[in-house]
Amino acid sequence: MGFFLALINNLLTRGQMQIGHSMLLIEEVRFDEQVAEGKILTVRTLSPVVAYSTLLKPEGGKYTCYYQFY
Repeated sequence: MGFFLALINNLLTRGQMQIGHSMLLIEEVRFDEQVAEGKILTVRTLSPVVAYSTLLKPEGGKYTCYYQFY
């Protein structure tokens, strides 16, 4: 819930966000709290979820490691 509260706070503080070439004005953010009943929760996303880490190479520089979940 902390991530969503930070996101909502940021949206309301800035009052706008840009998607592509379009600027959206944020007037209100609403959501319903969902309660999980049990130990297993199945989540369906509308778009792929990407998880990655940016790591340091021994010789210097950075590289990105992408994780796959099945």
